[in-house]
Amino acid sequence: MRALTLAAILLLPGCVTAGLPSCPGNARAQLRAELIFGRGLKSGGEVGEAAWRRFLDREVTPRFPDGFTVIDASGQWRSPGAVKLVKERSKVLVVAMPDDPDRRARLDEIAAAYKRAFNQDSVVSIIALGCVSF
Repeated sequence: MRALTLAAILLLPGCVTAGLPSCPGNARAQLRAELIFGRGLKSGGEVGEAAWRRFLDREVTPRFPDGFTVIDASGQWRSPGAVKLVKERSKVLVVAMPDDPDRRARLDEIAAAYKRAFNQDSVVSIIALGCVSF
């Protein structure tokens, strides 16, 4: 997870400074935000489907009532200096949204709520410009 965060930090500044893309047809420039939530618990086990659904209902839906997508995933990461590779199932939240400080703050709030609720060290956040049409 931390490796993905580092990659995002290194790659995203170029994306942000590139300016708004020229979008074809009905598409418009928006942000594509992805939050990656590891499901492994420090105490053992993992965040179950029922707990995940409650988290979505309580924390995500009120902040993005117009919609989002959740993808089941699996990932792996290793802490800096560690030998052990950690593999865990994950959830990826994808939100297409206008770029404004309030919506970015909502993403931060969701990540903070997940870390609190499930005693997690991090939630990966990836934000990129793209063309979106509905």
